[in-house]
Amino acid sequence: MTTFQAILWLEIDLKRRTIRSDVLEQSRGIYFGLTHCDHRILVAARNLDIEGCVQSPDLETNAICSLDVHRASVAPVLTHECLRDLHQIRAIERWLCVVLGEGSQIAVFDRSSWRLVRLIDLTPLVPAHLRHEAPERRPSDHYHFNSLTFRGNRAFVLAHNWDYGSFALELDLEWRSQGPGRVRLITVHEALGREAHDVVHDRDTLHVLDSAHGVLILRNRSERRLALSRMATTTFARGMALSRDYILVCYGTWSAEKSGRARTESRVCVIDRTTEETILDVAFGDWGNPCDILLLSTRDVSDQPGFSFRRALARLLPSRH
Repeated sequence: MTTFQAILWLEIDLKRRTIRSDVLEQSRGIYFGLTHCDHRILVAARNLDIEGCVQSPDLETNAICSLDVHRASVAPVLTHECLRDLHQIRAIERWLCVVLGEGSQIAVFDRSSWRLVRLIDLTPLVPAHLRHEAPERRPSDHYHFNSLTFRGNRAFVLAHNWDYGSFALELDLEWRSQGPGRVRLITVHEALGREAHDVVHDRDTLHVLDSAHGVLILRNRSERRLALSRMATTTFARGMALSRDYILVCYGTWSAEKSGRARTESRVCVIDRTTEETILDVAFGDWGNPCDILLLSTRDVSDQPGFSFRRALARLLPSRH
């Protein structure tokens, strides 16, 4: 789990309905994307607070780091001048894809050399009826793309899209030996709430978090919208993982003041995929708004839908008992 303040290890016991959390790292927030990469975990570490001030002056900003869960250590593996406003990251085949919130781009790196092989510009792929001027405060960030998932040769890229209503581009993405080749728009999925984060396509269903309304959108031939909390406070949903049986969604407390999002209560809820009922909703500390979550005890469909890693998991995660 990543939040504004820390990287956390969570142990969720559904039978006892309890959660245990351990801090793995808390010196390089805001932390964002998580992905399995071979036999390790990569994490996006901005080392910038919500106001853009450096957290630890002796550490890199906007770095992709390798996370050693057993030793609770983080080490940079990739920095590049193009990396800014880091959001979700995804490893696919021999490539690492990094969603840049600012600039409407996906940076693609070769994982063997960490060489930048392509910047995919998403702006020309946005249909004409959805195009608009960038906010005055973010002149190079028209749509604020933040989330990415793959399904075969298809990619789904989600746009927060400020106050205009969120949407996702479904792309035909051709992979070649030197990296991504042709990128073609298949369709656009509109009306995905406001300020949305996290997009997953599984079992012919599009899963998206309507962050501003604290709702999970499930869209196939019909659409269901599942409220994530019955709390009186206004929630902000961000961070989603899918196993075969469950959907895990994280959320925090929305605040008009940026500083108010950094030290508020952090929560996770577990939804039964068959019944669509919430079977657990629990806090795990005041670590600020969550950003991403990655399943380690089973295959995380949201991260690598076609990858089975039972043997890799045994090497990756030594016993913590």
